[in-house]
Amino acid sequence: MVERKIFISFASRECDDCKEVMEVGDFIVRKSEGYLTCLKCAGLEHLVFLPAGDACVTRRAKKYSGSWEEVVRFNRRHKRNERQGILVEK
Repeated sequence: MVERKIFISFASRECDDCKEVMEVGDFIVRKSEGYLTCLKCAGLEHLVFLPAGDACVTRRAKKYSGSWEEVVRFNRRHKRNERQGILVEK
């Protein structure tokens, strides 16, 4: 079950916990409205990115991984979040 969504940043931001600069394309965890952290501070640095595109591989990765998180990116043109893949254990 997905507990939270991981976002791909489209602008440089600063982690609210460690004050490290997150570049464009980095993964961001939104803990609450306006409070953003990096994967390291959220405790998710051990997960690897599996891009969307192969449903069979995604299903197997979710089945055999102890934890997984959904990765989305905001599409400015359509004004919605679009799924880009998942973060799973290696």
